[in-house]
Amino acid sequence: MDGAVGNSLPTRTCEFCNYDQCYEAALGCPQCKNTWEPCIISGYPLIRSQAISCKFCNMGALRDMWNDYISVTQHCPWC
Repeated sequence: MDGAVGNSLPTRTCEFCNYDQCYEAALGCPQCKNTWEPCIISGYPLIRSQAISCKFCNMGALRDMWNDYISVTQHCPWC
């Protein structure tokens, strides 16, 4: 075992109730029970400020993941 590795998971703040201990990949907030749709590329939650939608199928993705994926494949993974 490596003692230098932390024993906590990365967290983010819920955009609905400002609960600051949501696991960054959780699709639901344990405090307010709101849920997010998953990104079609990574499975991470679609946070409003970071989300983008395909103009053909209207499925959502995280903007950075979308840009990386599209730059390589030139097409939507859902379409």
